[in-house]
Amino acid sequence: MDDGTPVSAGRRLAFAVLVAAATKPAIAERVYRVGVLGVEGFDASGSAITDELARRGYVAGRNLQFVVKNAESNAGLLDVMAAELVTDKVDVIVSVSSNASAWAAKRATATIPIVMLSSRDPVEDGLVKSLARPGGNVTGSTTEGLELPTKRLQLLMEALQPRAPVGVLIYEPFMTRPSVRKTVEALEAIAKTDKRPFAVAAVRKVERGDDLERSLEFLRARGVTGVLINSWSTIGASIERVVSLFLRNGMASIMEWGGFAEAGILMTYAEATGEPERRVAAFVDRILKGARPADLPIERGTRFELAINLKTAAALHIEIPKKLLLRADTLIR
Repeated sequence: MDDGTPVSAGRRLAFAVLVAAATKPAIAERVYRVGVLGVEGFDASGSAITDELARRGYVAGRNLQFVVKNAESNAGLLDVMAAELVTDKVDVIVSVSSNASAWAAKRATATIPIVMLSSRDPVEDGLVKSLARPGGNVTGSTTEGLELPTKRLQLLMEALQPRAPVGVLIYEPFMTRPSVRKTVEALEAIAKTDKRPFAVAAVRKVERGDDLERSLEFLRARGVTGVLINSWSTIGASIERVVSLFLRNGMASIMEWGGFAEAGILMTYAEATGEPERRVAAFVDRILKGARPADLPIERGTRFELAINLKTAAALHIEIPKKLLLRADTLIR
């Protein structure tokens, strides 16, 4: 209501600014497009990557959109899918499952940042120049290193009878890699120090269960009762298939994928659940905020968990030493 009181020019201007602000259309929040490329399935709704990105302010459906390309165990599709992500103009590509998907992404683009979740040496694979200074458009997380497989073999030997023969199951195409040869030599030295026979079995075609079975028969013929599994030697075979083959052959085993202990593998020694994915999400966040992959050092895990399946131990007639049980983070009963 106008009561006749004069209104200053300053007050009229302030009022006009408020009205303009109230009626001005809201600026739409930018939606970041994150491409995900992998050999195995990726479920954005149940991933620690999604959870960590949400914690950092990126919410799917609001300012984040995943563009997921799953090769469903067919690595031959990766190049096509990587090219599709480039065409889709994603802001960053996350490579999950293997270095193969990271290489497919790198072949497809030299400009879109790539964050990898790697279980092999990215320097040896030629993906990056060094762990400290990756160079190019690839960075991320790796679990490669001698200390992890040697630690796993030591844990497995603790669970077995003294001097029981042990072995390692490896994907044959990797046998020529310098890092794999060095790992096998280190494992053999550990077994020798413990006065245990040691054997190596190579799986030629990971998608064929009969080849995996042949490799286990090779080890069993040499008296092996405990096996360190390189995860690539089981790619393409279901968890149930792997577990049943080891139980049928009366073999204890340890590997780096935590979920396998729940399924029936005797032991796993792996990064804490979700830790690698959370590291990947942190890389994505930094890149979306302007960091260059070339300047972000490759990171490695620092926190690992031991899981032991006591049902499998009972089925194999193995009595796990008390001191090993006390060190376990998870006991599956």
